Amino acid sequence: MKVDEVPRAHGVPPGQAASAGADGLVAARLGELGKYVLEPIDVAPFSVERNGVTFGWVGDEFEGMYSIHIEPGDFIAYYAPWDGLGYDT
Repeated sequence: MKVDEVPRAHGVPPGQAASAGADGLVAARLGELGKYVLEPIDVAPFSVERNGVTFGWVGDEFEGMYSIHIEPGDFIAYYAPWDGLGYDT
């Protein structure tokens, strides 16, 4: 597993989502894959910690409703029926 450190954009407060300005890094990582096709995928909850930061799709339950949120940031959450269309920000 590779985790690249990307510095926070100047002036963005902690916990606030913003572009990382890492388009070149994303392009390089995708280039490492060789030929690829973007298509729907199945995922399962997971998390990994690197340098004190949690990354992953983390499951949570609140008032009987289960959700998956993307870390780091906890700023987008998906809910049943898990089709990627229903989400909260």
